[in-house]
Amino acid sequence: MDALDWQGSFIMQLFDVVQADGLRLIKVSNSQGGEYHSSCPSCGGQDRFIIWNKTNRYFCRRCEKKGDTIQYLRDFHGLSYFAACKHIGIQPKQPDSSKPQAIFEPKPSIMPCSSWKASASAFIQYANRKLFNSSYAVGLFLKRGFNPETMCTYKIGWNPQSLWVLRSTWGIQDESHKKLWLPRGLVLPTFDIDTQEPIKIKIRRDDWFCCDRFPKYVEIPGGMATPCRYGNPMSKPIMIVESEFDAILIQQIAGDLITGMALGGASKRPDLQAHRLLIRAPLLLFSLDVDSAGARAYPWWKTMYPQLKLWLAPVGKSPGEALQKGLDLRRWICCGL
Repeated sequence: MDALDWQGSFIMQLFDVVQADGLRLIKVSNSQGGEYHSSCPSCGGQDRFIIWNKTNRYFCRRCEKKGDTIQYLRDFHGLSYFAACKHIGIQPKQPDSSKPQAIFEPKPSIMPCSSWKASASAFIQYANRKLFNSSYAVGLFLKRGFNPETMCTYKIGWNPQSLWVLRSTWGIQDESHKKLWLPRGLVLPTFDIDTQEPIKIKIRRDDWFCCDRFPKYVEIPGGMATPCRYGNPMSKPIMIVESEFDAILIQQIAGDLITGMALGGASKRPDLQAHRLLIRAPLLLFSLDVDSAGARAYPWWKTMYPQLKLWLAPVGKSPGEALQKGLDLRRWICCGL
């Protein structure tokens, strides 16, 4: 019987659904009516996925997905709550109409001022020149899988030393008179799709360390609060990732097939401009990092965008890490499509 067949009054248990999905279950103990281990339908492995037969619960030790039979069908089959209930043969609970339903209202997309764009353009050009003058910096990008053509096309760069500049030169009003910090590191700019003007800059600090009180990624104030997009997403599927590095790599390897969109963090939400692109996209591949933050973010995205498909890196934490571990990234993307 297929895992998604509904047999009227027959209620499918989690054990039945998982077996129908073809997972190889190995019994490891008798606790809670039997504890079984298998590979995870999402992130793979061999025994990281745990099922407790009596309580109808599951948990993955790596991607930290967990829940009951209903949640399993929502996580791994992309079903809605009502569809999942129907498929296992139970009556869904009706929502309480007395409680107000949360409505997502994306924040307005506000372009940076002309002074910011002018200063950003000058800094991006400076950083791109410095990149090709530094074998060390070029090596950092090559190690991540970038080729020199991509470094030129997306004007990524290298800031060899931390700079402190007047905020007023970037059009930033600040009564505290604190200077704007441009840290030493890899420079990742984002440009407007239509005008090709800079709208956002992130710097991956080269001197960041584990217990640093300052962040690994510094976003230059005054830029546009929007996910980073590379390439033209019109009429193309979009792959949603966390890192700008991953989004640019996707463009390098499969830009003819898909557009990369970097959120800059698992908890980030799209602004109005990005939201309009997302709702019009024919398909969204959800490829956030394989960790607890990415797992917590997924339900919101699936509820908001029905055409979203969970497509996590099969090895490593992210598409970029998977590439470094030998994954054929283009083939993986083609499989997702």
